[in-house]
Amino acid sequence: MFDRPLKILFVASEAVPFAKTGGLADVAGSLPKALATVSNNHSGNDVRITLPHYKGIEGAKYLIDFPVNMI
Repeated sequence: MFDRPLKILFVASEAVPFAKTGGLADVAGSLPKALATVSNNHSGNDVRITLPHYKGIEGAKYLIDFPVNMI
């Protein structure tokens, strides 16, 4: 269907492992990982997650094997 990787941006109020109060965090934490590995003749999709910078979130965290920088 697509001949190149998709660029996907998720915006959520919570995502595992950063912040969790309900089921949204589970979906927002796992769906981007799954979409990053799905491919049609390419190496995967460029998937990013945007969250509020809550007090308890440190400077950077890792999902799979790439850093997620908090700005």
